[in-house]
Amino acid sequence: ESEPKCYRSNRTSPMKRIIYCISFFVLINAVLAKDVPTDSLFDIVAIRDLPSLETKVIHDWKPAAKDSAIRQKLVCFWPMN
Repeated sequence: ESEPKCYRSNRTSPMKRIIYCISFFVLINAVLAKDVPTDSLFDIVAIRDLPSLETKVIHDWKPAAKDSAIRQKLVCFWPMN
């Protein structure tokens, strides 16, 4: 009886593919984030001051499409000026 042949597969393992994908997205995010001025996007002090936020309910409570035991609500909020 002959022994089974050992060979190296050219396929990348699933774990390595996941690590490569995560690394790629982190790298792209780091490159793209350099050009965004973060201080002009959001007024963090105003957002943390809860009484100064105006809220609007976009969609009221409703059951989730896939699981009716889960309820969801969509709310929008922004600082009052």
